[in-house]
Amino acid sequence: MLTEKYCLYMQSHHPEVYNPNYKTYKLKEKLLKALGSKLQFWQPNYRSELVFSAEVPKGCAVEAAFECASSDERRLEEAALVLRRLIFDSFKNAPEMPWPPSADYLLSDQILVPAMLTKFLRSLLSKRASASTGSIRCDRSIGQDICYNVSSGQWKLPKQLLLGMTVRHITGSAQLINILNHFGHCVSNSTLLELETAMCDAVVQSQTNIPAGVVQERPIPPMV
Repeated sequence: MLTEKYCLYMQSHHPEVYNPNYKTYKLKEKLLKALGSKLQFWQPNYRSELVFSAEVPKGCAVEAAFECASSDERRLEEAALVLRRLIFDSFKNAPEMPWPPSADYLLSDQILVPAMLTKFLRSLLSKRASASTGSIRCDRSIGQDICYNVSSGQWKLPKQLLLGMTVRHITGSAQLINILNHFGHCVSNSTLLELETAMCDAVVQSQTNIPAGVVQERPIPPMV
């Protein structure tokens, strides 16, 4: 973190000598040369080396570390509660899903997870400012899983329906579908059976074997 702050400072104030790949050990050498015994370094297990003023009493350092840890936990808890509230607000205001849902509806952008949740996942999963196709796909997939599970399965999102139907048609395994449902990745097998039944009823009521969404062309008259 200290190296990143140093690089940001150099980029803002001395861009002519800015080096984005500046090494941490070089910064440590520069600090020791400039401040010497005024600094203390401590290497904790499985973390980056810590640097602090040698004049800070150990009691103050321990207290600050405890407050920092407590503050991080509190911020995370508050962020989780904010996201939970946004998810339920989005669920409440989401348009009612037609039953059975058409392929166009499931593939459209009518069902959106909260923008703040997407932003959180993008920051968590990738450091890049611009999102790649792969990261966008992961954001949407994980975001829909979170919304589905936070609502206890009440908010049925496209991923949960499409993944369930895909697995059902590829494997035909109700056990596999229910395992995925148990982990919150798709709807249950019974819900998929209800969906297929509704699709069949829709075909019967339309008096055609052509699924909804497919446009019928008028027959071309024979050439004389």
